[in-house]
Amino acid sequence: MSAHPLASLIRRVVDEDLRPIEVDPLVNPGDEGLYTWLVNDRLSGSSDVSVGLARMLPGQRHLRHQHPTASEFFFVIKGRCKFELAGTVVSGDSGTALYVPAGTSHALWNPYRRPCDLVFGYPVSNYDRIATVYEE
Repeated sequence: MSAHPLASLIRRVVDEDLRPIEVDPLVNPGDEGLYTWLVNDRLSGSSDVSVGLARMLPGQRHLRHQHPTASEFFFVIKGRCKFELAGTVVSGDSGTALYVPAGTSHALWNPYRRPCDLVFGYPVSNYDRIATVYEE
């Protein structure tokens, strides 16, 4: 029996798919958190979006940065976390959606006792195609 022609467009994710952010002092000087890609050019053939799933464990932080040429979105699906958006701190409880325009400084951290799971994405087919400028 052959695979369904749309099989490459569907991805089931389990906890074991989440992996730590690779820290490179020259690229991302200390980001924390777990992630996996859900949609991008390599996984699903997307030509216009990349979407991922992230988990911020208690005490973890995604450093303040910006993407000069790409917007980003977040949607908290479980737990809660804090976001900094252009210098303003907002709470991200389950069900919170946040849009970050291109060039806007932002950060994310989990000061709580439970993990925070969230979906994030960009209007490009692969994260490697956007610039990230760290500010801390």
